[in-house]
Amino acid sequence: MPQSPTPTRVTAGPVRPTSAAQVTWQPLPAGAARIDSGFWRSRQDVNGAAAVPSGLRRLEDAGNLDNFRIAAGEMAGDARGPIIMDLDVYKWLESVAWEYARQPSEELLRMQREVTAIVAAAQADDGYLDSVVQVRGGDRGRYTDLPWSHEHYCAGHLFQAAVAQVRCTGDTELLVVCRCY
Repeated sequence: MPQSPTPTRVTAGPVRPTSAAQVTWQPLPAGAARIDSGFWRSRQDVNGAAAVPSGLRRLEDAGNLDNFRIAAGEMAGDARGPIIMDLDVYKWLESVAWEYARQPSEELLRMQREVTAIVAAAQADDGYLDSVVQVRGGDRGRYTDLPWSHEHYCAGHLFQAAVAQVRCTGDTELLVVCRCY
């Protein structure tokens, strides 16, 4: 039987440069860079005013959010759409967080918190979260077809959305979902 390697203590790495580092890269704080005029400012304004609310309506219409509600036991039915339906919800949550950093509003926070609560409610007791897999296959369908199931791909987007929420709004509920995943 192979021997386990002796554990080593990591004290510095790419996320925590040492004092000897030539350059220290740090992300800008949310809102530190702004576009105040021109084409891209108009695109940002359209995104905040129209695309974010429209995206939420589309998530409702397409059944993305209902898949989470079914997985949570809040409603009955069959999962709608392809296996990657959760991805759209996570990308929308991420976009709402970044939009909030650009142009804070109580309406954005309300929408974000409402959808985050729907996602959190769907998480299984053991931390697993993929609404379509949960509804269609229960425990039997988990991680059975990794090349095509997109379970890890969707999880990655969940993690990105959680990081955006913490950085932009300070909300940690989605991060708690990730930590239990």
